[in-house]
Amino acid sequence: MASQLALYLHLDSTYGPAILDLEGAVPYDIVLQVRRGASDLTRPMNILTDDSLFDIPHAFSKGLLKLIDLDSKEQVDLGSVGTSLKPTANPKIITLPPRTSRLPRFEYDLVIPLRLNAHIRPALAPDHQYRVELDPLELGIKWWNYGDDADLELHASNSSLPPSESAKLVASKPAHRDFSVVNSLPKPPSISISMSLSSNIVHRSKSPPTTLRAVITNKGNRTITLRSSGDQSFLGPSIGAENTPNHHRITSTKPPPSIDNFSITKVSTNEEFIRKPIHTCSVTVGSGGRSRRGLTMLEPGVPLTQEFVLLENAGAIIKAMGNDDEFRLRLRPLGVWWFAGTLDDMFGDQKTIMRMPGPCLPLILQSDDESQFRLED
Repeated sequence: MASQLALYLHLDSTYGPAILDLEGAVPYDIVLQVRRGASDLTRPMNILTDDSLFDIPHAFSKGLLKLIDLDSKEQVDLGSVGTSLKPTANPKIITLPPRTSRLPRFEYDLVIPLRLNAHIRPALAPDHQYRVELDPLELGIKWWNYGDDADLELHASNSSLPPSESAKLVASKPAHRDFSVVNSLPKPPSISISMSLSSNIVHRSKSPPTTLRAVITNKGNRTITLRSSGDQSFLGPSIGAENTPNHHRITSTKPPPSIDNFSITKVSTNEEFIRKPIHTCSVTVGSGGRSRRGLTMLEPGVPLTQEFVLLENAGAIIKAMGNDDEFRLRLRPLGVWWFAGTLDDMFGDQKTIMRMPGPCLPLILQSDDESQFRLED
């Protein structure tokens, strides 16, 4: 029996939560991530993709990639639902580059999108859950070798490839990824945010204080509820993206909005004085579910007015700013989770709920307004 050589294969979602909407508002997909094993990393590894797992349409059509309906617990027959799964016409070689050491945990030699919408969309039914899985022992790879040959694809098209290595390429372990399907996702409501400063002079002594006034208005015809502080659970990229900042948004009434909502730049150089906001780990006690804390209701046409002292607790920022410079204040565009309805619609007569309604696309808090100011002692 021929020896085996394992590749590390992983299936991952490009968006989280893992939801595919058939309307295509979110570019959800699953990607096949490939990493070489620890043995013999010093030479390039060349793999012929024809009729293999790496030829994605072929892999779906031949069951190297399986689509499982988790509601019926049955494999979906992709050949009977009008999918257009045509193998790649021309031979193709992929090369996994040489390395001198192992890759970090979440880095890969190759990432291949499955293109679910293009390949298997007709097979997907709304309100169903699905699983894509691969057989770790059958990748369908018929030829591979080590080496650095720029003409390998030409050799492949002429059926003149050099002999293949004898070891069979397999996956180091099974891999699968689950996702849900919906017809469409609700579109975020429309709101407006206006901002102004009480003065174009900010005193370092804060006497008199310069206040920032923000007016947030729900432009729709239905009350909406926003998650103004805490973890945001809207749909967003999950690969190569930073975690969504969870500081208090401009809509937060208690506690007041964070300075991280804003950008302050020097007009002459565009130097930024407020660092880019980051996600911080939430501290929770117990498992009592989600409460009304951190949620803000906006009724149709009823302005929410926020007023607070600019740079009130920002001594380090003020210290870095010069007296002779002009500064520009803007609101950073930031996403927020939202719900079409009131707090009572969400909670009923309960004090907490175990899960926030959803899924939803982010409502982007943004404003066209900007103000200029300078500092004085």
